[in-house]
Amino acid sequence: MIFGDPINFAILMKYIPQWNQNGSYKNGMFHFIIDSAIFPEVAGVATLGGDVKCVKSDNALVKPVDDSKLFHMDAKNAFLLMLEGMLPARLGVEVDEGFVEDYRFHASSNNLEEFGCFVFAVGYKNKIRILGANLNCLRSEGDSIAGLELVKVSEVIVDKEQIAEIISDVVKEYESAREIW
Repeated sequence: MIFGDPINFAILMKYIPQWNQNGSYKNGMFHFIIDSAIFPEVAGVATLGGDVKCVKSDNALVKPVDDSKLFHMDAKNAFLLMLEGMLPARLGVEVDEGFVEDYRFHASSNNLEEFGCFVFAVGYKNKIRILGANLNCLRSEGDSIAGLELVKVSEVIVDKEQIAEIISDVVKEYESAREIW
């Protein structure tokens, strides 16, 4: 089932019976669709309960941090800045011993990140800017990371109320259907 508008922002969540055993976790597909781009780009087994948990609480889609500077910054620069604050090693950035990761803008789920996709969200007034990219093009070359020029960031700006409705619908669907799947 698709929740939201796939041309703008949506979550695709589908239980796949063939990927499940009785009494086990509920497996299926779980993807974000940002500006018509699907993250991850390939189908893979997602533990639906884990992905739903990722997006329903302490997630930047549910509790967006307002930051005018990030909201209005170039998409790629904003994405890389939020990634560096959360996972500097992904960009080959060395940090001081006292560095504390910043997960305030983190919006992706387990399934997305297992496939190298990261999504961030930042708020401003009544809007949320969602930025996503597949980082599988990055590769280590000695002490540095190559491939940054290949990172393509997809972005949308959506009303906070619309995102809240999408997340609520995803959670309701999972919680109501998990017992019958």
